[in-house]
Amino acid sequence: PRRSHGLALEARPSSSGEVHGRAGAVAAVGCVVVARCSGWQPPTFAPSCLAGDAAGRPRGGGSERGAGAALRPEASARAAVGFGQPQVSTGGVELGQQGRAAGDTPAEAEWAALPVADVSVEEDGPVDIQIWKPFRMTFSRPQSDTVERFYEKVAARRSGSSPNKRNKGNRRDELGRPTGFAQAIDEPIVVQLLDADDAPLSAGLALCAAFALGQAAVLAIGAQRFRVRVNKPRVVEIRCEGRPLVGLPLIPVVQESCFCDPEAVRWEWQREVDGTIVSRERRYIPTEADIGSPLKVVARPPLIGDEAEAKLAGVDEDASAALFKFEFEVDRGPWDVACSRARSAELQSLREAWLLGTPSPPSPPRMSSSSAAQGVAAERGRGTEVLRVVSYNVLADTYRHSWLDIFPYCNPAFYRPELRLQHARFELANYDADILCLQEIDRRWFENYWNLHFGYDGYIGHYTEKVGQKSTEGCALFVRKDAFEVIEFRDVHLSSKPRAVRADGFVVEAALEELMERQPNLKDLWDRLGTIGQLGLLRSRTDTTRVVLVVNTHLYFAEMARHVKVLQAALILEEANAMLEKATKTLGVRPSMLLCGDLNSEMSTAAVQFLLDGSLSSAHPDWVLGSMFKWGRDTDKADAREMEEALASARPGGPLSQLARTTSAESSSGTIYSTQEDVAYRLRRVQRIQRCLATLDKGGNPSANPARHPARGSADAVAAAYQNSRGKSLEVALRTALVSGETYKTSPVIAAAQLVLDAEFANAELDVSLSEIMPLKRSTLEKATVAATAFAKQCEREMEALVEEQKKVRPFGLPSPSSSSSGSSSSSSAPRSDEWEEDGMMAALGGLGIALRHPFKFKSAYKAVPAFTNFVAGYVATLDWILFDERGLERVGSAKLPGRDIVEKHIALPSREFPSDHLLLAADLAWTTPSSSSSSQPRGEKMDA
Repeated sequence: PRRSHGLALEARPSSSGEVHGRAGAVAAVGCVVVARCSGWQPPTFAPSCLAGDAAGRPRGGGSERGAGAALRPEASARAAVGFGQPQVSTGGVELGQQGRAAGDTPAEAEWAALPVADVSVEEDGPVDIQIWKPFRMTFSRPQSDTVERFYEKVAARRSGSSPNKRNKGNRRDELGRPTGFAQAIDEPIVVQLLDADDAPLSAGLALCAAFALGQAAVLAIGAQRFRVRVNKPRVVEIRCEGRPLVGLPLIPVVQESCFCDPEAVRWEWQREVDGTIVSRERRYIPTEADIGSPLKVVARPPLIGDEAEAKLAGVDEDASAALFKFEFEVDRGPWDVACSRARSAELQSLREAWLLGTPSPPSPPRMSSSSAAQGVAAERGRGTEVLRVVSYNVLADTYRHSWLDIFPYCNPAFYRPELRLQHARFELANYDADILCLQEIDRRWFENYWNLHFGYDGYIGHYTEKVGQKSTEGCALFVRKDAFEVIEFRDVHLSSKPRAVRADGFVVEAALEELMERQPNLKDLWDRLGTIGQLGLLRSRTDTTRVVLVVNTHLYFAEMARHVKVLQAALILEEANAMLEKATKTLGVRPSMLLCGDLNSEMSTAAVQFLLDGSLSSAHPDWVLGSMFKWGRDTDKADAREMEEALASARPGGPLSQLARTTSAESSSGTIYSTQEDVAYRLRRVQRIQRCLATLDKGGNPSANPARHPARGSADAVAAAYQNSRGKSLEVALRTALVSGETYKTSPVIAAAQLVLDAEFANAELDVSLSEIMPLKRSTLEKATVAATAFAKQCEREMEALVEEQKKVRPFGLPSPSSSSSGSSSSSSAPRSDEWEEDGMMAALGGLGIALRHPFKFKSAYKAVPAFTNFVAGYVATLDWILFDERGLERVGSAKLPGRDIVEKHIALPSREFPSDHLLLAADLAWTTPSSSSSSQPRGEKMDA
């Protein structure tokens, strides 16, 4: 017969210790099975994953275990031993249980010398088995498989009769047989799983139980025996972010590991050119000797026991380790980044002068505090009286896909993350701050870079991601652990407000809810925003009476949505005030207040005025301006799409005339609501004109060659863009620019066409032809500038009229004008301090806005408002702030910001020397209350950069 029959062969040790085997049976016609004993182990040895009893004897082992004692249900395996654990991680022997290493006896040495069958068993996955020598075989079987079913599959695979694996790859050995198959198809294969006593396991035992409970010690396939090793520790993948630069640390991270603690892995750094091992620590700082050589880092699982045990566990095998090679060779580190060395040195000089009580800072600035200053500070007990805070928008890498359009002047090589992050890290490290408030932090880089590096520097970090399915960036708050104890971190998700169910006293939320009912556009916009705030309640390590509440946030960016930024700031302060009041009751001391972040608001905006003044009128112009804002309307890309559609249409009157829109200067009803839409359109029109003029003046930023420095002058810019169309007509050039995704912010041709529309250069019927755009003479540019100026003044007058209408609306909840003190104007909606009923956060809805008040006394850490903190082509503004409550803190000094001449060296930010489009803010602040651990001393004169 062609069909083979499997035979079970059993061998048991006799009382004298000799092994007697029973064999010899005809399995098929012409085939004789011969058995031999290939080795045995003393019964004191237990498999690696078998938990022993108190006496060290294997639990559940021995030949007495029969089919009735088998642990069939998978639940039994899970209950006895946790899945996914490296069951002592060695395989044939439970090391250390008997107090001796493998190889103490000849039998043990023989067992340890067996080739290995690696088994991986996890709770929710299959049972994976790998054999590498003397032949290669891999298996993946469901946990529900029985041992008997496993035998059948292995025998079929080994004999070559498995239909799915036969002749895989058509590779054959020297005898012409498929590789991995050592016997002919008609030879029966005997497969067994043996326990520590060399007894076969029950055929009905669940496969997961056989391995997860550690009952299987040996796998026998024919005459070949394998030492079973369950859940060998492995490091699968590692990464190390950052370019290797001399002096800047590199910290790898384990991306994936199996059956070992990723924090306990062993690290090895090597120079690739000569293989020299330069470090065995996790963090490595390249040196001058590494320059010109690529680096590589290897991660191995942690050691288990002594050398012999580690060998059995396989933790030093190459297959258990992960390797990461750096793409770039080690290069020299930066001497300075964003002038951080000089800025931090000057700030340190101001700090020392304040500590010494001198009226002026030492000269020249020093890089670190002097021993004299430290000595005086120690004598006066002021070594802990000053805290340093940094606020920095580091520019999220998640937006890099759009940087070619936003920052076309910046060489893409300079904003590659592995270089830019290292530079930002270098810049931040120079300030040695106690509190770091960072914005636009990518989730990936927080986990794999920022938290690792600052953790090594002694910080504890907290990350809060913006709300939204597509959001992968947020804010990060880092606190120096030896300076502050973190009492609580709290996140504020502004898109979840106003809450349907909220505690009493959240008056801003209540007013916002009512305002949304009046302004549907605001409700539609608010639900789309992912803005968050971070609150950190910190207590000084050296003086428990000193507590500070830190706020870190990044407000909404849209320029016209100023009302949104006011509301976001008010909601964050309301949450902070509630947290502060609770902390005051709990701690017995009122915390100081610190607010940092990218507020996307300048000094003249309502948000900053509200924060610094403590109150805001419901008739502030930004309420009126914000009420005209609508999500997704009139962006540069939307305008470009409209222009492209007009050019594609065959409507009469000229293609550009289809884009013209006439608006009425006066509303038919004359009410505040009826004229809003017209004013809103004209405001956006003014903004477009200004942006088009900027594009033409800069020569545009053609995406075809972003590294090229464009020619100056509007006529030259449009002419150059026209010439780039290779002699095609202007209409074709315009169409080409639109189809390629250009807008009036990037293309001079589109900017010229949009300028013609918005500045109304055509006749009364607005029948504009494309030929009127070219050539765009300088006289035309001057005419557009004059028209834009007149247009802006007209919009300003209309806005003032709307504001006057808004002032007539009395905020709901305030006393009537007759009950107020004499001299008040009934037409003003700005509440006075005596009009509020109580101290704390207050809000009163009135018309298009909300009258607001908060209880804090904020001051800027910069005595003089910086000229700018955000500097990009076409936009320069002061958007970043560090504010402190003067009732608990006072200004010591602030880091002077680089001037325009420095940042313009490479046109704008970011650049080779500046890793972000924002500038870092740093300030030293002192507690206003005397330390409980020091005597009262007169402070020196307050210094400021």
